[in-house]
Parts: sequence; structure tokens; C-alpha cells
Amino acid sequence: VIKMSNNDMHVLIYKILNYLYECLKKGIHVDLAEFIRDCNLENVSEQYWQSVIEELDQHGYIKGVIIRDTKTQKVIMLKDDFGITLEGVEYLQENSMMSKVKDFLGNSYEIALEATINYLLSTHLK
Repeated sequence: VIKMSNNDMHVLIYKILNYLYECLKKGIHVDLAEFIRDCNLENVSEQYWQSVIEELDQHGYIKGVIIRDTKTQKVIMLKDDFGITLEGVEYLQENSMMSKVKDFLGNSYEIALEATINYLLSTHLK
């Protein structure tokens, strides 16, 4: 039995990829503020968030990311085409750890995600 918490890297990766995939399927443009709120990433430190996004980008699971190193910090910007790639979809669906995370999060997460996506869909159509 694998012990997990809501801020484990695999849990964050699952939430991010799943959210992006649902947005792609529904044709919803990903807004960074909505994205952070909807994935419950408000309490994730900036450095941790950047590490996760950088990992996803380096593995080709997401697109539309610009990473700049300054003298004092790393800056990550999301372009208009920010989203999941085919590789990201395959990782989400075929990776055994992603399956374990899905089980860990349970049906309540899936219901909340669907409600969020439906809300976004209704507000983006107006």
C-alpha cells in the first residue's frame, strides 16, 4: 500500500494533467488563475509548482511553457497554447502510478473536476 498526500508530486501531476485533458476535450482555454484554483494548487509553494511544471514540460507531457532563468530565480510563463500533449494523455492513462493516484483521490475528485469543467464551459460560452 502506497501512502500519499494531496501535495505529493504524483498527485499534483495527476491533477494538472487530468484538468488539462478535460479542458482540451471540452475546448476550454486554460486561464492560469482558474487553473491554479481549480487544481487546488493555491497552497503549493512557487518553487514546488515550478518544479512540477518544469518536469511535465521536460517530459513532453505539456506544451506552451516558457522557462527563463534569471540571476535570482526561475520564471515560468504559460503561453496561450498551454495544454496537454498526446504524450501527456498517454502518461495519464497508462502509467500505473497515475492509476494509483486516481484511486487515492476517489470519485469525489472526479465529480468535483466534472463540476468545475461544466462551470467553466458554461461561463466560456456566454
